Amino acid sequence: MNHRKSPRDYKLRDSILTLLYEFFRNREAVMLYLCETGDNRQGHRNRLFASWYRHATRNRRTFPR
Repeated sequence: MNHRKSPRDYKLRDSILTLLYEFFRNREAVMLYLCETGDNRQGHRNRLFASWYRHATRNRRTFPR
């Protein structure tokens, strides 16, 4: 770990949110995600994904939980 703040990649966020939206829009589905634990950064990834979820709901895109 280098203790530097990771840059926010908004294009990546928007691409992943679009893929998830389409995945859930077209079918009744369940998705399970696991954050990689080998580098002890799973907490960082979870916070990032949670911020993407909050962004999506603020922009009126809803996903089942």
